[in-house]
Amino acid sequence: MIYCGTAGRNAEAVGEILRLAELLALPVMDSYRIDRLNFPASHALYGTGPEISDADAILMIEALVPYITPSAAPRPGSKVIWVDNDPVMSNYKTMEFQADLWLPVGAASAARAIHDAATALLSKSDMSRIAERRERLEVSKRELNQENEKEAQQAGRRNPMHPRWVAYQLGKILEPNAILLDDALSNSDYVCAHHGRSQAGTYFGSGGSSGGWGAGAALGAKFAAPDRDVVLATGDGYFMFGTPMPALWTSSHYKAPFLTLVFVNRSYTTGTNGLVRTYPKGVAVRNQNFEGGLFDPPPDFAKLAESANGYGETVREPEEVAPALKRGLDYVRKGTPALVAAYLPTLVEEMKLRQGM
Repeated sequence: MIYCGTAGRNAEAVGEILRLAELLALPVMDSYRIDRLNFPASHALYGTGPEISDADAILMIEALVPYITPSAAPRPGSKVIWVDNDPVMSNYKTMEFQADLWLPVGAASAARAIHDAATALLSKSDMSRIAERRERLEVSKRELNQENEKEAQQAGRRNPMHPRWVAYQLGKILEPNAILLDDALSNSDYVCAHHGRSQAGTYFGSGGSSGGWGAGAALGAKFAAPDRDVVLATGDGYFMFGTPMPALWTSSHYKAPFLTLVFVNRSYTTGTNGLVRTYPKGVAVRNQNFEGGLFDPPPDFAKLAESANGYGETVREPEEVAPALKRGLDYVRKGTPALVAAYLPTLVEEMKLRQGM
């Protein structure tokens, strides 16, 4: 399989990896929390690969940290090729991975060279095996899409509102060339499951561990691509970290409007889910005291947008999401920045909902 990290920072690399994957019917997987689109999300080969520990051959392309624990590492006997301008990551003295072949070359050049070499070597027997693998992967992709659709529809029937439903409706309004900035953190998996981005340069994440990147990034993206829709999907905590008022005001003043979707769960992951995972038998969990992880009631983000001369709206019911997002995008296309705040259960409430409590 092909495993990508930051290959998509070069738009040319996306097309070259696509050519290689299609030639050999290779599944393509992304590392955790990618910061740009490496491969078309809607493609039949995307997201259909095994875990790294289960693969028999892996082409790592600009994958900074593809795995951490020994149990997640490639299994003994598997073949690993590592492609990166600095494949041994010489600037990171505490990190060391194993590979059978290190290729100090850019992603696009490597994918192109491997494609050309493989084309010259393929036999009829090889092509037959590739065709069989392609068919299996296409079936897996259809099943994955069907499962995502099923879960989204189930989420839409839940009240209180489910974050997956919000992400699903966001995916419905995005044009193929729309630029999506993902700072949704705890809801990023839902955003990625439904955004449907397939063109290079249409999906970006922060690429770092700090929050608050989104509002400024969305403004910059709109300045760079004034004729395209720009949408920011963000958690409420990360949105506040970025002090979004300057970006919203500048967006309005200089006619560089973008749409912001805020997942308002009134929570920090570190003080809620993270606390439960790290200290499941701790005092806070035992007493159900998550005070440090909650900010409820939250700020009125819709009014924040209005104060910056934009349009703001808060939705609390599943059926309100799609119309609100469409209204927001209409405002943006007419020159006004817009913000839709989706009011969700807190992460503590969400944990209880999933446990049937």
